[in-house]
Amino acid sequence: MLFPWCPLALAATFLTIVYAFDDNSLEEHGQYVVDVTDRYIVTLKPSVDVEKHMTYVQDIHKAALAKRQDGHGFEGVTHNYNITGYNGYAGHFDEAVIEQLKHHDDVDFVENDKVWTPDALVEQGNAGYGLVLISHRHIGGFPPPAPPDDPDDPEDPEPPRQPPKQPGKQPPKQPGKQPSRPQPGDEKYIYDDSAGAGTFAYVVDSGIDVYHPYFENRAYRGYTALAPGAKMFNDTYGSGTHVAGIMGSTNFGVAKKTRMIAVKVFQRDSAQLSKIIDGYRWAVNDIVSKRRIRMGVIAVTVYGAISPAFNKAVDQAASRGILTVVCAGNDNKNTARTRESAQNALTVGATDKERKRAPFSNYGTNVDIYAPGVLIMSTIHHKDIKNPLRFQQKSGTAQAAAYVAGLAVYFKKLKSLPSAKTTKEYILKVAIGDTVATPGGTRKPFAYNNSGR
Repeated sequence: MLFPWCPLALAATFLTIVYAFDDNSLEEHGQYVVDVTDRYIVTLKPSVDVEKHMTYVQDIHKAALAKRQDGHGFEGVTHNYNITGYNGYAGHFDEAVIEQLKHHDDVDFVENDKVWTPDALVEQGNAGYGLVLISHRHIGGFPPPAPPDDPDDPEDPEPPRQPPKQPGKQPPKQPGKQPSRPQPGDEKYIYDDSAGAGTFAYVVDSGIDVYHPYFENRAYRGYTALAPGAKMFNDTYGSGTHVAGIMGSTNFGVAKKTRMIAVKVFQRDSAQLSKIIDGYRWAVNDIVSKRRIRMGVIAVTVYGAISPAFNKAVDQAASRGILTVVCAGNDNKNTARTRESAQNALTVGATDKERKRAPFSNYGTNVDIYAPGVLIMSTIHHKDIKNPLRFQQKSGTAQAAAYVAGLAVYFKKLKSLPSAKTTKEYILKVAIGDTVATPGGTRKPFAYNNSGR
């Protein structure tokens, strides 16, 4: 059943062994800096005896420390990864140790740990157009493209009905027949009232303000890859709360009944790749152990330099049926320099309210789809004392990815899509094709919830 809703105009798998839970961040000249010097991520070959290999690593690490005369300390292994067939670890190692590991038969490859960044760019103004764009094929002066064939929906959708009560300001009643095409300024979000019920959106970002009233007790603290303790779960940066709001909040969310699981991988404006992979590992294994593969999606809304280890982890998760939605990045470059080259990820670029590629959005053959990402209104964390209204605008491909992650759980409920492959294929099938012009002349699809409008 479809109905319109008016957004506010103002507004068991593996037990990880952690050998040294580090926090190698520091303040430098008033800026937050993550130090990745001498830190590495090691990916193992399939069928390796992991326990035997880890014993070997500890032995050579201890031997290297014993030989050093400069007193410089190295932590050794900091994270151990097992992601449905992907085995690896991260650590702080002496150069001599790394040279031995690079040439060991158990090791597939070694890469330097990296710093990724949160994806939001701008905070200003008021708007609420994103939900409108993803639920209408035709907006204002745009010519309506021909709708795609949908074998699952041979009949036209049922007429829209009024939504249930939402907290805060209520949408006005719409008298008479609804127009077949929205006019400029007509901000109605059309969606099925199943709204992602029973699904789970795992948000790999800065955490979520789980007490925000717009989440209606559907946001949960899942895991923190930072130092242990309840305080480290709090979203003090705001990025995670904002993208979670786009996925599932009552006022700004695509799937208003999904449950959001916070996977915190950074504290402020820098994210360490080894910790991102650790958080991702937890999300995958939590989905598998709790039998949520058919109803779970992971959104990774931070980005940075390409990582073979991350790509392999994403592809292994997809082989188990788990879809990962990632942001293309905000460098206005071809995607060759970003990490979204995992073949089975769903990579999202950003557009403005006219469905034109945002000037900051990365592009290229690896970007699968575009969604709204400029001045997107959504929830903010409670410590932002400058904004007591608890909602705010941000821009970035993270916001665009959040819309598509919301669509993923929305369609998983509505269409019973069982796997990463079927979910990705369906999202691309019903998208509005050849809509977003990109450098080089290629036109890409725009995300659509197949409302029939």
